[in-house]
Amino acid sequence: MRPRRNIFRVIVGSLLIYLFSYIGISLGGHYEPAAYGVMQGPDEIYLVIPKPVLGYDWNPFWWSRFDPPAKEALAPKFVYYFYLPLIFLDQKVWHTNKTVEQLKSEEYSVKHFFDYKKKAYRDIKP
Repeated sequence: MRPRRNIFRVIVGSLLIYLFSYIGISLGGHYEPAAYGVMQGPDEIYLVIPKPVLGYDWNPFWWSRFDPPAKEALAPKFVYYFYLPLIFLDQKVWHTNKTVEQLKSEEYSVKHFFDYKKKAYRDIKP
């Protein structure tokens, strides 16, 4: 009976460490655009902007999904896939997709928020 109890404790302990490490990482997260598109800006210059229809998704990490740090390109991918089940659950339950109007209230942390009136990017800190 003793070995089964020890195995159970190791499994439960590992799952708790996995869960609480994700919660710690997610505290510093932000919203960022779900997808980008092209728009004609001033002086016939084309701008790459977020697609407002798809909204903004939660990213629990400090780097952007579309622009990971160049020096550590492999580490962000590994960490992202390692936490993928918790990211999926987090985005479905707590940090759901937000629209541009919801993010204008500035109560959420947002990276690469595009202001359509000024046609410029800015970051929002609550």
